[in-house]
This record gives sequence, structure tokens and C-alpha cells, in this order.
Amino acid sequence: MTRRPGVTKQEVFDAANRLKIMGKPVTALQVLTLLGGGSLTTIYKHLYEWETQSRPAPMSAAGDELRHGQLASKAAESYEPPESLMNAFHDIWKLAVQEAERHVAESQKSEMQRLQEEIDTLKKKLLSK
Repeated sequence: MTRRPGVTKQEVFDAANRLKIMGKPVTALQVLTLLGGGSLTTIYKHLYEWETQSRPAPMSAAGDELRHGQLASKAAESYEPPESLMNAFHDIWKLAVQEAERHVAESQKSEMQRLQEEIDTLKKKLLSK
């Protein structure tokens, strides 16, 4: 996923407030998803500030509508992840599958070697009797 340049503190605050209003966990990854990109480092920094403030920052007009419940259910029902997020998920999934296949192949090779050594040991025992 490409980074979205210039994620602002206000965008992070708005996203965090929206997540809270929708009853979702307010995490850096959730904020990143809602914003459709950005730098996790920047999001963590702004999110920490959001969490330490006594009251949430003022929200944009869309945030005000969410606060009043006019868009909350529509947003939850019609949410479709950004294409960049789906591409990133697909890339990560491919890497995970490749890593799992590599791990299985290594395990199989190791087990085959172990079994071959056991067979060789048993052959030697049988031949020595």
C-alpha cells in the first residue's frame, strides 16, 4: 500500500472520533484503514495525542453527522475497503502463503532426512545380526 502523504492531526482525530462513535476499537490500523493510507508513525503520534486529551477534537461536518447518528449505520453497511488496502492485503496474503509453503517444504525435507536416517540405522541393525 502506498503511503498517503500528509496525514494531518485533524484527519487522525476525525477518524478516531468516527471509530469511537461507530463503537469500533480506536487503533492505529483502524485509523489507517479509515483514512485509506498514511504513515503509521504519524498516525501513532497523533493518536497518542488524541488519547491523552481530555475531550475529543472538534469534528468536521461529516463527523458531526456521524455523532448525531445520521450516517453511522450507512457508513457501517456500505463500507468498502480502498483498493490500495485490498492490494496490500492481497500482497501480504501471497507472502504469507509463500512463507507457509516454504516452511512446509523445509519440515517435509527435515522429516524425510530423519526417516531416512532411521531406516539406515534399522538396516545396519538388521544386517549386523
